[in-house]
Amino acid sequence: MTGANVPDDQAYRAAVSVAERDKDLTTVGERITPLEGRVTLLAWMIGFNLAATMAVLWTLIK
Repeated sequence: MTGANVPDDQAYRAAVSVAERDKDLTTVGERITPLEGRVTLLAWMIGFNLAATMAVLWTLIK
């Protein structure tokens, strides 16, 4: 930022702001990771339920 003639205190504040945003994004990523496991579990549960429903319907129709 010195090449753009930005004062040192303003450049420091900008760097701190960017660092805080990066920390916030890391926190969001850490909060999303457990949700991915839950979504996978729900997908398996829905698949099992669909297969069981189809088996019951097949048995009733046949």
